[in-house]
Amino acid sequence: GGDRHPRRPAASVPPRKPPPCGEGAAAAWAAGTLRASARTARRGDAEARWQEYLRGDEYVTFSALATALENLPPTAELAENRWEFELFVHLLHRLGVAIGVDHASKAYRSHYSPDVQLTGYLYSTLLTAFTLLPSYTLNGQEFYVSDTVLDQCRSLQSVFLETCQGLKRHFDSLQAYTLEHVRSDVRRSLVYFDKSWCRFEMPALEEIEAIHRQACRPLLEAIEVERALSEFEG
Repeated sequence: GGDRHPRRPAASVPPRKPPPCGEGAAAAWAAGTLRASARTARRGDAEARWQEYLRGDEYVTFSALATALENLPPTAELAENRWEFELFVHLLHRLGVAIGVDHASKAYRSHYSPDVQLTGYLYSTLLTAFTLLPSYTLNGQEFYVSDTVLDQCRSLQSVFLETCQGLKRHFDSLQAYTLEHVRSDVRRSLVYFDKSWCRFEMPALEEIEAIHRQACRPLLEAIEVERALSEFEG
């Protein structure tokens, strides 16, 4: 809106002349003048904070996130639009850092892959959250995903969509006089998103890893038998 752009300073208002009255009226006049001066000072402070905010990394990131959100395809097309969603979750984490979110540790990822990124949000996790099936058939065996993981999967889907809607609404309402209220709401929203992400990702990684281990067990056992035979024949 127009409030996001620099405005010309308001015309100065000459000080009010004290009324020709007694001491009580003069005291009331003085108190009113002090209150008016305090309001003017507060408006000036708010405007200064607003201008400083517009020049900072937090606003630049929030603005980039809002643009990415406008161009974000529907989640039904998540698999075909990796770049757009990868950029979006990257900016989501970066905004959290800029606004002071204490992100939960993602060190648990290292148990499943030594080269995986240990901070931020992974596109692969988001894709899993929107494509996970109740069961999988691997090497002729059927494996079932637990109700716990499926529940957290549905929860993350919902929280992701709510977070997107909320961030758009907050960015659109961002102005000098709403700044602190909006920042507080955005921080709260990003903390909740981060917790929801971990509540899904931790058990999902563990369960998917276990399914793959079980599915590959016959193959690994066959390899071990082949190796033992080769050593015996050798």
